[in-house]
Parts: sequence; C-alpha cells; structure tokens
Amino acid sequence: MSMDLTGITNQNEYYTNHYFSSIFEENASETISAWRAGAKESEEIRTPWALLRDVARQYYPAHDRFLRSKFDTQTLANIRSLADMYLRALGYPEAKPEWIEIDDTLKAPVYLELIVNDVNSFRLTLGKRA
Repeated sequence: MSMDLTGITNQNEYYTNHYFSSIFEENASETISAWRAGAKESEEIRTPWALLRDVARQYYPAHDRFLRSKFDTQTLANIRSLADMYLRALGYPEAKPEWIEIDDTLKAPVYLELIVNDVNSFRLTLGKRA
C-alpha cells in the first residue's frame, strides 16, 4: 500500500518524484511506527497528527477572535497564540521573538530561531518591518 501524500506537491524540489513514490514511505515508516508505539504505551505521548488535529480545532475560534478585533496589538497576540500552538504541536521549542539587524537601515522580526548545528539554522519570521 502506498503512502497518502495528499497536500504534498513536488515541483522543482531537491527530492525526486521517484523518491516520494517509492523510497520515502520506507524511510518514514520506522518513524511513524515509533510515534504510534509511543502513543500506545503512554497516555502522555501523542502522535504529531493528533496534536495538529487538536490545534486545528482551535483555528476557527482564533479566526473569530481575529475578525472581532481591530488590527492592533491584540490581533498580533492572536496570531502569535495560534503560531505557538502549531509550533508546540510540531515539537518546536518555545518561541523567543527578537529583531535582527540586516543592515544599518533594516531590521527583521524573527519569531523563532532554531539552531540545529553550527552550519544550519532555521528562522521563522512573524511580524512586519521596523
């Protein structure tokens, strides 16, 4: 049985279509099995898709709060709250927002910086230019 990759589109990406159609399922099955086994062994451990499903249920109440509020600091707080829920469900650490200086005239907001090693880092930006 092939893995359902609904929502994943491979256009001019690093991985080939062959990888996704035949190799990815084999590579991912061990990780998915470990998630399922962990969730069965402990009530405290939940699969990533269960965590995301719980956050998705909170999307519409957050969307309603967005529609009722003026675009101000409350709107940004609502967006941050929803982003925090999704990031937590995906296993990311707590966000520590900061501004980084690009040059003398430009600063960029960074919501979460995740440094995997000295070479690779990940920055999630959320906000607007200063």
